[in-house]
Amino acid sequence: MLTPDKPFKLEAQGADVYRNFVLKTNFKETRWVKAMDVKPGNTAVVHHVIAFIDEKGRSHALEQRTNDGQLGYSTFCGPGFNPDSSFGGWAPGLRARTTSPGTAFRLEPGATVVMQVHYHLSGKPETDQTRLGLYFAKEPIEKEMRLAWMANPLFR
Repeated sequence: MLTPDKPFKLEAQGADVYRNFVLKTNFKETRWVKAMDVKPGNTAVVHHVIAFIDEKGRSHALEQRTNDGQLGYSTFCGPGFNPDSSFGGWAPGLRARTTSPGTAFRLEPGATVVMQVHYHLSGKPETDQTRLGLYFAKEPIEKEMRLAWMANPLFR
């Protein structure tokens, strides 16, 4: 289970927040991910979650430039860099879906998972500490599953 080290604090009002939590992994070998699941910490404000993979440390640099006293960094429409891959997304009502037999997402040693949480403010101050669960393959993997991240920067 990947979890931010402390809860994220949200204001009572304002625009929706897209917060990217930089979740380091410490795997010594390549891991194959069959499914992901999300456990929202505060269902009143968590709208959806997307999990990106950063193999080059770009998310760490974005987080270091953020000076708001909280974990992660905020963006709109993507994680702020071109991710190496993605595990896909989650929204309320969705359950973890496992990839087909022999197929999984590759997670390289030292890769970072960037969990982007879209928050819709509730009208009162809130906190959230959403968790991301990864399910690893037990069988040999023959095919790598890859999701391409595409965004339209002109979208308004």
